[in-house]
Amino acid sequence: PGGGPTSPVVALMAMSRVTKWFALLHVLIVIVDALAGDLALLLGPYRALGLLFLGAPACGYVSASRMEPYGVLVYLAFCLLIVAYHVWVMFATMDLWKLLLLLFELYMGRVVLRFGRWLLALGKSPAPPGSEHPNALADLRAGRVSYVPW
Repeated sequence: PGGGPTSPVVALMAMSRVTKWFALLHVLIVIVDALAGDLALLLGPYRALGLLFLGAPACGYVSASRMEPYGVLVYLAFCLLIVAYHVWVMFATMDLWKLLLLLFELYMGRVVLRFGRWLLALGKSPAPPGSEHPNALADLRAGRVSYVPW
């Protein structure tokens, strides 16, 4: 049960790391797009307002670190918003690079969706008998989990 290289806990921790890397990548994408990309052209002299979108990737990074499902869902909403934005930009510019970025954004959203669903499922799963925490997610945050109950 628990600590092998293919265990669900190992997979969940890997998804946490990948979500954190995606959040950092989104920070870079937002900064470049807000200051010198299509968003900068759209906002004109108010391009610094595009940096307000940095809050969602920061929330995703912190939430993935702390295994907080609702913060990850906020980041997922940002991922969906940025996919919609890149669809619009791709059709407006008809650029192959925008299509490739859109496909990568879809993949990132898929990973964040799976991670968020796993965290939500863990939050509803009961802890094992004898645990002082109310659910399996609390045990995972405390570092005392070697199983995932599915």
